[in-house]
Amino acid sequence: MILDVLGGMVGKLLSYSQSFIRPIVAATPDIIAATVNDNPEFIISVMDELDPKTLAEAFNDRPIFVHDVVYNLDPESVANIINDKPDFAVEVVSSLDPVALSDIVTGNEVFITDLISMLDPGTLALSLNLNAAFVAEIIQHVDPAVIAATVNANSAWVNKLLPKLKVKVLGNIFNSNPEWFRGLIRELDPETLAYVAETAQELAVELVRFLEPADVAETVDAFSDFIAEVAKSMGPEDLAKLINRLLNSPAGRELVLDLYVELPFFERAIKTKTIITGAHVRGRDEMRQAPR
Repeated sequence: MILDVLGGMVGKLLSYSQSFIRPIVAATPDIIAATVNDNPEFIISVMDELDPKTLAEAFNDRPIFVHDVVYNLDPESVANIINDKPDFAVEVVSSLDPVALSDIVTGNEVFITDLISMLDPGTLALSLNLNAAFVAEIIQHVDPAVIAATVNANSAWVNKLLPKLKVKVLGNIFNSNPEWFRGLIRELDPETLAYVAETAQELAVELVRFLEPADVAETVDAFSDFIAEVAKSMGPEDLAKLINRLLNSPAGRELVLDLYVELPFFERAIKTKTIITGAHVRGRDEMRQAPR
């Protein structure tokens, strides 16, 4: 009770002016981290009264300091705080400098991987859904290997996250950073991706409505061997289900038709009476009219 009252007073004081928060941020990173690790309930009570933008501005002023604090934090304590105050966490993240935040993520791979496993998937989904443009900008600066390591270590958690995400948000993030996602694929474990694909088929089918066919085609063409490994890791029934669901949806059929004229290996692998080349509307229309 006393800590709650004291925490609320501290939160109001810190929100009043940056001049109050800067001396705290000037403390050594390990002291700040120890305070958070040892007193998560007190930090939560501070957050009740603290303006998220004030905290974000202080972080933006000292990115190296924040990086060092994160390095010393206990992932479980931070996860408990974020899960308790998801709206506060979302607002802080949306006010942070994307480049500085990406440096923190890339520089603390082990912490981020452990933290993700203890976060409520709904909390992260909320942040992604509300800050799609911000996330797309962050991704440009984050090492894909860091995200891949997090996904590979938390595939079951990722499966809980995906259904909570807005499909259009995912599509826009991919379309904004196709090269980054190709780098991500290079680092992913095929078995992990197969597990995710098996359990998120509905989302995969919905997602194709928002993807740019040319970007998908370039990714498929560049990773045909990897995709074959993913297919092998999926059970035959699950793979057949995914293909059937894809082909039974209008958006899925449209994507397949687009890929047909975008991908060189389709021309070699699929025999038809009409040979289609080039990624253009006329070629796609010809393919639709070609005899089967």
